[in-house]
Amino acid sequence: MAENAGLTNIDVQVECYHLIAGEADPRILKQWELKLEIARPQLARVLGGELEAQEQSRAFLEYLRRPDTLTYSTVFTIVGRNLYELEL
Repeated sequence: MAENAGLTNIDVQVECYHLIAGEADPRILKQWELKLEIARPQLARVLGGELEAQEQSRAFLEYLRRPDTLTYSTVFTIVGRNLYELEL
């Protein structure tokens, strides 16, 4: 995608954004509760209703409370130069 955007001299870094192995810490659970609350209108729209959004949020938080789970996100940082940038 970076090349298609016209970038050259591309450098890519991949990092684990968050990692939850086993039961999530109570502080992490609170953060996820807030994230899901903020996302609820969109969840309801996509899932077909408020009850469905509540059920999916409940199920995900229950999943995070289990001792046999693994949850992670990956963040990609891509840096490059514009192909059309003039050399100084």
